[in-house]
Amino acid sequence: MPDNENGQHRNRGIRASREKLDSALSNSSLERKTQAALAQKIADIEELDAAPKDLVSRIFREVPVDHQSIARVARALNVEATTLYLEAPEPDEGAAAAALKPSEHHAGVRWKRLAPLAAFGLILIAGISFISIPGTRCLVTGPLAGDEADPDKLSIILAHLEGDRGDEMRRLISNAFLSDPSLASEVEILQSCRTIREPKNGNVTNQIQRVRRDGRALLGKSGADMLVWGRVSDANAILRLISTREGSSPVTLDIDGKFLPTEESQITIPVSRTRPEAGIADLKRLSIEFINPESDANGKHRENALQALNSSDNWLEASIASDKNLLQTIEPDTHPTLYRSIAGQLCYKMRLLGDYSVDKSVYEQALNLCQAALEAGPELRPRSQIARIMVNKAAVQTRLNAYAETPDAGNAQLEEANDFLKLADQLISPEEQPQLYGTLHRNWGSVAIRQGERLEGEQRLEAYERGVERIENALNFIDEKGQPLDWAHANQNICVANYRTGITLGAPDGLPYLDSAVAHCNAAREALPMKNAPLDWAMIQNNLAVSYSIRAQLANDPVSLEAAASAFSDAKVVYSKDVRPAKWAEVEANLGELHCNLARMKRDPALLDVGIQHAENAALIFAEYGVEQYEAYARTIISNLNTCKAGAIEDCACT
Repeated sequence: MPDNENGQHRNRGIRASREKLDSALSNSSLERKTQAALAQKIADIEELDAAPKDLVSRIFREVPVDHQSIARVARALNVEATTLYLEAPEPDEGAAAAALKPSEHHAGVRWKRLAPLAAFGLILIAGISFISIPGTRCLVTGPLAGDEADPDKLSIILAHLEGDRGDEMRRLISNAFLSDPSLASEVEILQSCRTIREPKNGNVTNQIQRVRRDGRALLGKSGADMLVWGRVSDANAILRLISTREGSSPVTLDIDGKFLPTEESQITIPVSRTRPEAGIADLKRLSIEFINPESDANGKHRENALQALNSSDNWLEASIASDKNLLQTIEPDTHPTLYRSIAGQLCYKMRLLGDYSVDKSVYEQALNLCQAALEAGPELRPRSQIARIMVNKAAVQTRLNAYAETPDAGNAQLEEANDFLKLADQLISPEEQPQLYGTLHRNWGSVAIRQGERLEGEQRLEAYERGVERIENALNFIDEKGQPLDWAHANQNICVANYRTGITLGAPDGLPYLDSAVAHCNAAREALPMKNAPLDWAMIQNNLAVSYSIRAQLANDPVSLEAAASAFSDAKVVYSKDVRPAKWAEVEANLGELHCNLARMKRDPALLDVGIQHAENAALIFAEYGVEQYEAYARTIISNLNTCKAGAIEDCACT
């Protein structure tokens, strides 16, 4: 169809300046100052299978292209995209929309860069302006009324949202931040009467730069770190961010642990009024991720907040939904590297969700995703990515062995996990990938510990010893401060291996192993406070209580056993029955066995009935979730308790 009154077609898009391109290329860090080298740089950044030489050629020939194409070239040259423009683009809304519609070739490239943000709409802002609401209609005046940000917290300003009648959506967003206990000590919310509107016309490039300039001025005036603004239409809000950063901002880490940049001016976050959870989870993550900390203290607040969000299953579920939607748009045969990256990332996230929910079907989905990632494309490139997926698959199989219907099936799961880790170990080196190497050997040690649980006598002890040796080796490659979660999990795994060794040896030989177990679980708990990672903290707390409990049995110490009961109760603060029923059941089973031993030590038969109730609670939940190995454990506890009731309590056998 014709584009103008004369029936002539117009070239839509933006043209780059050849003179500006040549200058930027000449001043770039590229070893060879050629278009071919520039195309290869883009391919390296975006991990493409082929360098986009045609794209670079078109841009250098001043052919009109979309904004994102010029942004890709600018990123490789380490300059702002707007500095390469030949002229400002026409204020044409259709052209702006067309500029953001990805071609088949570029869609995967852009989404790869924004994989964790798949739930967000990416649009170019057509033109924006700051206005003030007449009078004092907003509920709380913010920095513009004289309030200043708290220098000891990350400060986020919520501007009044255009179209937000009664300030309902902003209150919902504010409450979501303020009611999150993991963020309360790290983040403060300031509310402003200022609104940022989107006019229907104006120069796109200049308007974007101006609104960001004005937004950063507002942040500078208040001392705040992030500005959230947007509009409400019908039942949805569209939110956007302005930080104190100049140019592009790092968004998140990809599966290979590399920062990938994107422009925050192009990110939008939709929040549904009826189902706001996923959108607000995304807003929390992005608003904190984009903050540019100007002090070491703020950097620590940001690190703590992100760590807490990473361990939140609400964020995890929202992120999984985003990645699943994205994966459906990618053909594994056409874009194998991209498909593998997203599928591998999903495998890891589903495994985490399985840990929190104790749901066999979640682990099975994770296993299928890891397998799909490994089957995408014949090449083993990059090797570290393949190794990471193998590690994740082995971690899933290690967990699935608890659901095996027969001992042979469980052993097969562990053997296959062991084989994958052995193969992954051949793909990486501790010098080049120390973090991945540490994670691999920690998981390898966990496999040996699980194998020990299925063995007897000397073979069991040898497996536990092999597991501890591998995990202690892993600790040499894990930074306690930089990787607190990995460090805590490694110590917890050693704790588990040692208390199981203590059980196997009995008293008195097992007591030193129980002392070591308590020490390692305490070290893990101290490295990971509850407010930073509540679910992981509760798991460590549970194992610490088990260590105390077993030590009390070997030493015949009822006081230590009561302390263990208290520690179990602390774990149930996080593992509540309504929210985490399967995890709650694990604690209940442990309390069942604990009360058996406490009844024996105190010669109090009434405690046997308390233990039976705990164990029956656990067995019902384990049966519901299909965790046969754990259900059998709970049923054994019930049987032991009933046997104790029928005989002499001092001769009671509880384990």
